[in-house]
Amino acid sequence: MNRGLERYVAEVLRAAELHPTDEREVREELFDHAAALASDEGPLDSESAYALARARLGEPARLGEAIAGGKGRLRTYWKKEGRRMPAIALCALVLALLLRAPALALVKASTEFLAPICSLTGR
Repeated sequence: MNRGLERYVAEVLRAAELHPTDEREVREELFDHAAALASDEGPLDSESAYALARARLGEPARLGEAIAGGKGRLRTYWKKEGRRMPAIALCALVLALLLRAPALALVKASTEFLAPICSLTGR
C-alpha cells in the first residue's frame, strides 16, 4: 500500500465525517480507484502518488464534502446518533418520573389553595 494514497484517502474521509460503516466502504472503493490511477503511472513514491491522486481526483476536502453530500448529512447524523438514542430515551424517562412527583405536589397545593374559594361559590 502506498502511504501517499493512504494519506489522501484519510484526508478525504476526515472531511466527509461518515458513519464507520459507510467510511469502511468508501475507504475501500476510493483507495482501489486511486491505486488504479497510480498503477497506470508505474511505480511512484509516496509524495508523487499523493500529488497524482490530488490532481486526478481533486482536493481531498472538496471530494470529502461531495461524498458526504451523496451519502446525506442528515442520514449520517442519525446513523451516528442512533447508537446513543436508547440511553437518551432512558435518561428522559427517568427524569420525567423524577419530576412528576414534585409537579403533582404543586398542582395539589394550588388546588388546595383554591378549595376555600370554591366552597364559598358552591363549586
